[in-house]
Amino acid sequence: MTILTSSQLKPLSVRLGDLDIAPENPRYLEPADDQIPDLAESLDPKGPGLLVPLLVRPGAKSEKPFMALDGRRRLLAYRHLLATDTINEALEIPVLLCETKDAVAAAAITSNIARLPVKQADLILAVRALLGQKLKPEQIARALCVELAVARRYIGVAKAHNEALLAFRDGLFDFAVLKLIARLSPTEQAKMAGHARANGRLTTYFVQDYLDDAGLSALSPLIDFVGLDTYRGAGGRTTSDLLGELPDTCVDIDIAHTLWREKIEPLKALFEEKGLSVFVTATEESDLEEIYANAPYRYKRSKDEKAAIVETRTVRDATLQAMRASESPLGLDQWRELALAQYEVSAAEFAPMPVRAMLVSVGSRQALDFDFYTMDADIEAWRAADAALVPENTSESSRPQADIIPRRPVVIDTSDRGHAFHRAATDITVRGFRRALADNFMPALKLQISTLFQQVVLVERPNGGLDRALAVQCSRNVQAAGYGAVDGVDKAIVDRLLAYREAFLESGLRPYPWVSSLPFAQIQDLLAQMTAASVSVVEERTDIVRRAARAELQEVGEEIDFDLRTYWYPDGTFYAKCTKPQLLVYAASMDCDVEELAGFKKAALASFVAETAVRKEWQPSAFSFANAELPEGEVEAVDEDEAVEGEDADGDEDNEDGGETEGDDASDDPEASVEAIAAE
Repeated sequence: MTILTSSQLKPLSVRLGDLDIAPENPRYLEPADDQIPDLAESLDPKGPGLLVPLLVRPGAKSEKPFMALDGRRRLLAYRHLLATDTINEALEIPVLLCETKDAVAAAAITSNIARLPVKQADLILAVRALLGQKLKPEQIARALCVELAVARRYIGVAKAHNEALLAFRDGLFDFAVLKLIARLSPTEQAKMAGHARANGRLTTYFVQDYLDDAGLSALSPLIDFVGLDTYRGAGGRTTSDLLGELPDTCVDIDIAHTLWREKIEPLKALFEEKGLSVFVTATEESDLEEIYANAPYRYKRSKDEKAAIVETRTVRDATLQAMRASESPLGLDQWRELALAQYEVSAAEFAPMPVRAMLVSVGSRQALDFDFYTMDADIEAWRAADAALVPENTSESSRPQADIIPRRPVVIDTSDRGHAFHRAATDITVRGFRRALADNFMPALKLQISTLFQQVVLVERPNGGLDRALAVQCSRNVQAAGYGAVDGVDKAIVDRLLAYREAFLESGLRPYPWVSSLPFAQIQDLLAQMTAASVSVVEERTDIVRRAARAELQEVGEEIDFDLRTYWYPDGTFYAKCTKPQLLVYAASMDCDVEELAGFKKAALASFVAETAVRKEWQPSAFSFANAELPEGEVEAVDEDEAVEGEDADGDEDNEDGGETEGDDASDDPEASVEAIAAE
């Protein structure tokens, strides 16, 4: 610790009007506290007066003659006396003048820290002021009583844009975020501070996205694959980290990407010879054509097919394990072996659909990732062939009777999303629907009864693959419902059902006597929770829409006034499943400045959309089962084989006399309805 000695301090008496607070003082920006008037009374010349002199330095040209490094509150107390006309500016104040730079640093930092804890932001601002006094890092380190390396970090952060430092001081982000901001350009630093003030906070990943845009880490998988020496030999430049905490940065990203693409060219040629369309990307964006897609999962496979999958996966995993265990740098031959092994796995999993395309990209943890795809046309052909397979012993009387159920039009617009986001959005929306249904006994009861009615009375096979929202044959249990359950949404349902399970096990009763022993209110709750947990609607792709199931969810949702926003809003990670153009469309829907947002990186844009959506209580149509609005004059197409006999174009049922049967005229008496049916 730096100790102030008498040789470094010169006693003086200076006029009050010649004193001001030095910006090096860590509490320079703090306002006067409530105890200043009490302190002023003790400093009144008629009373005890000033017992401890102020520590000052000579003022610069634009400053008062003497600047207080220590004694801010005492100077504020004197100003309080001045404001009440108790004293005047000519009053002589005893001070100790710091004559060396070490003395200035010690007076500004050490003496203040010794009294009260200083906020980290104020300490950084004080270091910034000391830099303005031309103090060396060694002198600042002694003043802070820290090692030189730590002092250099404070010095690096202190050079950040003033707006960023003030935003940090106001608690809009933490020190880790400030260190990231300090590594950006001054313009970007000011932009980060403005974003923090506009949105109330700033996260690490938001700033990191901009930092990543400035270059690649010398230890990144891509540079490791290309070789740092090769990169530098091609003219690539590197920079050292401002704070000495991170590896060097390779700033010429285009050179690194070019070298990466050149090195994998033999790998690309190998798979093109196999007849595959090969796409390569070193960035987040891919030029993979939309005609290619992931093959859907096949639940029914032969023993030979299952054995082929196990065998190819074993080879792939062994290859990957050997690569990870290698202590020497990996060559292209090893990556070729892994790519071929992954290709064989995909071929076995896709069969009978062929592998059509390959995407080579930079992995987050390894230099190369390999993904394989089939084509939409192949998927449709497989589905058509699979649907045409009907067991020979299936009689006409045992076939599903879905054609007797009136059709409810379902209109869905998926143009604003991709397959991955559509599936994720549908999944979370169904989870929210379960939560809403669990709180409404009567709709849950009606849904159970209507589904049983379809199976028992309309003779629909429970496992006939019919498109229903409620899997009433209990193909979903509490374990299935608990998989991926989301806090605040459907996890409460799982927890409640598990509590019922524990109560049943403790009772020692069989199921029916146990249910009979429950109060009716608990029976209602149990039915609602089980019904909600059984709701299951999964849509893997935007072109696979379960219209009949959605129609049921629409009908029930209208009764329970379902709105996912009651329970959940997507965060930036969820929105990251969208493409950047899709995110810009969402931003435009919220009346945001799309031109400004177009310069954001994808992760930062996803975070912005998520935060803005919460603030404006907005959500994409993907999180609702309500029908989309068709353009004026456009009518949803209806297949003729799905039309219901006895219905006209308006969906009204005609009776034999040509009149219309009005639902409002039907009797509300169940017995009367049964008698009327029997009479017919």
